[in-house]
Amino acid sequence: MKKNLKWGFLIPFLIALIACIVFYYMYRQKVSEKETEAYVEAMSSQDADVLQSYLNAYPNAPERHTDSIRVHLNRLRQADQEWTNAVASKSRTALEEYLLRHPSSPNRMEAARLIDSLDWVAASTANTLDAYENYLAAHPDGNYYEDAETAQKKVKEQEVQPEEKEMVRASLRKFFQSVNSRNEEQLLASVEDVLTSFLGKEYASKSDVRHFLEKIYKEDITNMNWYLNNDYTIQKREVGDEEYEYSVELTAYQVIERTDETQSKGGHYRIVAKVSPEGKISELNMKKRE
Repeated sequence: MKKNLKWGFLIPFLIALIACIVFYYMYRQKVSEKETEAYVEAMSSQDADVLQSYLNAYPNAPERHTDSIRVHLNRLRQADQEWTNAVASKSRTALEEYLLRHPSSPNRMEAARLIDSLDWVAASTANTLDAYENYLAAHPDGNYYEDAETAQKKVKEQEVQPEEKEMVRASLRKFFQSVNSRNEEQLLASVEDVLTSFLGKEYASKSDVRHFLEKIYKEDITNMNWYLNNDYTIQKREVGDEEYEYSVELTAYQVIERTDETQSKGGHYRIVAKVSPEGKISELNMKKRE
């Protein structure tokens, strides 16, 4: 009777103990699964606060997990300090080096924005065609792309480019070489049909230019050469959609060979001219210098 009573108490106790063990195991299993999920999430994060929260929430996590989290956290904190230093430096090079070291950084978009801004400041400070061209090439989606295009066009309107300078020089060389060789056809081809001013005459025609060639060669002149000095001053203004008229000033030296030794052998001249977008002379005046 007593033996049956003893087992009557022992069996429920054993059942309760087994149930507690099972529940405790299930609880520990659930805690372990939750810790593992939090560990995976933290390791994939680039936010130092997420990693620190994991360490605070799971002080008894497996050592291999906490060690990995601490290494990752230290790297993020170091990266944060590098980011702070890169931003403070205001250096394009420092920002690029930061991105090379941390290609997956959450700051990569901000770094790209800062580089874009620094490149725009550099381009607008230089204010040259090459500087704007470099910005446009490097930042096709840049925040200042339209500003760079506008600024580039403005520089083009104001700055005479090397190819424009050569075109203007070639136009004047052609004119005076035609005078030297008395090549009427080439001379007339170098000027517009109507010149706004030619040697003091307003709205001169090609006939006036032809008359100039006939008049300049006196009977006693055996040879004539015009030498253009390389002291061009060239300005331009827009007269159409990206079409420009060029105002030119330069000096030239005239050498004349003649049979009458008492007559002038040439002299120095100041030349003021205009060249059309087509590269033809549209205005030309000269004044002899003392």
